[in-house]
Amino acid sequence: IHQWDFGGGVPDDPSASCPMVVYSAPGVYDAELRIENQSGRRDTLRKLGYITILDTLYKLPYREGFEGAPFPPAHTLIDNPDGGRTWERFRSTSPPRGAYGLSNTSLRILFYNYSRYQEKDSWITPPLDFTPYTDPDLHVRLRFSWAYACLSYENTSATPPSYLLDYEDSLRVYISTDCGATWTLLWERGGRDLATHPDGCISGTSFLPSSTMWLTDSLLLDGYKGLGPIRLRFEGVSGWGNNLF
Repeated sequence: IHQWDFGGGVPDDPSASCPMVVYSAPGVYDAELRIENQSGRRDTLRKLGYITILDTLYKLPYREGFEGAPFPPAHTLIDNPDGGRTWERFRSTSPPRGAYGLSNTSLRILFYNYSRYQEKDSWITPPLDFTPYTDPDLHVRLRFSWAYACLSYENTSATPPSYLLDYEDSLRVYISTDCGATWTLLWERGGRDLATHPDGCISGTSFLPSSTMWLTDSLLLDGYKGLGPIRLRFEGVSGWGNNLF
């Protein structure tokens, strides 16, 4: 037996295993599931602030440099499954270390101090409105910049010895047309293919980029013109490597 409580949302069938829920107002809502088997054994799972309902679509162009507070920016989300280290706002003014030295701030995740291998953490944009863009002569693009160095490690005096190995993290970019229910992979790089440091990997040092250690890519999103809401997801995947900005 399933019994759902969505803290203000109205499920079409509160005893269904996967109900459809309607909310009458934007906000942050709890979710609770109570279950009971045929032997009468019961359990309850409650998630506080688990569901966020928005009523805002952002028009293009949408830009985010993480310059302002609070963090995360309005109507954006941090997906942090393990509840530990995740994406954070990083600020440096002397010198500026944002993209190409033109910014004092950036988004970063400290993979150098991240102990959980293959853990995935994401920053998700607010809902974006692509519906006005139907002109075939106009293009919709996503542009983003990043900085990264993978980590090389070797300790031949250890027992047993650890020989030279690259520890590599990844960055993935996804798009969703159904409010994040499903995601399509747009872009992925990892390790030395992701690295912006001139040496690719560095040894024994927590990576901090200079203004020259940034790259930019541009993705054509014309296949999603006329749709909305659209959300984009920037996912970092831990490989016990180094910091990603």
